[in-house]
Amino acid sequence: MLRFFRTDAAFSVPEFYETLEAEGYFYAIRLRSNAVVRGKIAPLLKCPVGQLSRKVKRLY
Repeated sequence: MLRFFRTDAAFSVPEFYETLEAEGYFYAIRLRSNAVVRGKIAPLLKCPVGQLSRKVKRLY
């Protein structure tokens, strides 16, 4: 049986990921934006950094 877990940034701590993985869950946790994340996703953005779209986009 596949088990999935989805939550927001309030649960974005490594210990929580480890617990989910140990229990066999697949998970998606929305992270807050920060300089490191923005730098890593910059090539994937359609708009130049600093000119963010007003539309929220979520991909799962």
